[in-house]
Amino acid sequence: MKFFLFFFIFLCMPPSNNDHKITTADYKIVSVAKLKRILEKEPRDWLRYDMCLQHTYAFVYFLKSGEAILMPNSLQDELEGVLFKDKMIFQKYYKSGYFPIKNEHADITLEESYQNELKHIDQTVDRIIEAYTKNDRGAPKEKNEKIAFVLRKYGKQFKKGSKDKRFALMLLAGELTRYSKSGKWALLKEYGTFNPFYRPIIIYPNGRYLFGIECAHYFFSYFISDHEGYLKYPPIKDPRNLVEKDKDRILYNVEN
Repeated sequence: MKFFLFFFIFLCMPPSNNDHKITTADYKIVSVAKLKRILEKEPRDWLRYDMCLQHTYAFVYFLKSGEAILMPNSLQDELEGVLFKDKMIFQKYYKSGYFPIKNEHADITLEESYQNELKHIDQTVDRIIEAYTKNDRGAPKEKNEKIAFVLRKYGKQFKKGSKDKRFALMLLAGELTRYSKSGKWALLKEYGTFNPFYRPIIIYPNGRYLFGIECAHYFFSYFISDHEGYLKYPPIKDPRNLVEKDKDRILYNVEN
């Protein structure tokens, strides 16, 4: 069965401001190697940055030309950064909380690749179940039995299947965990090279939590053909305590 996540709706993320519409003419995505050459013409040492951003620790440089540079703190030549037309454009993105460039490895990780879908986990899970079972006469009717059915049938593809399929199976394993532990979905804010992103977590009634991806790895490593065993025994990794600093990073408006 070739599965397509046909329900994805990709949202535009650039910041908006009524007094100035930001366009791609206001910035360029440039290799770090080229940005270094621009700094050398100033001349400017790479470690003499004007700002080091909180959370991501990316470097910001304000040039004599009026332009601004945003670079990853690793300063690796093969990576990319942003050359802004002027400081004002940089400040607009800075205040918005998002920069017009993807985090390093953003297209590879399961969690960061599907941010919009994660903000609607309950709907996403239901649509995944429907897509996998609607044409299968052997599929059971009850929701959690359907999930177990899909995981048994397609679970071996978790490590080698397409990214869409691995994302779908990750969420189904997490949903089975949430159900068995009477937990709830939430999203924990993390930071990549430049921008924040959300990771799905399952919060237990006692306030402790596990990452959804941990549930998937544990399930597919030990209980791929024994979902009842998975429901009976707790995940091998102890849930984390929801410490005070985590609470400020959690998005709770995820319905179950």
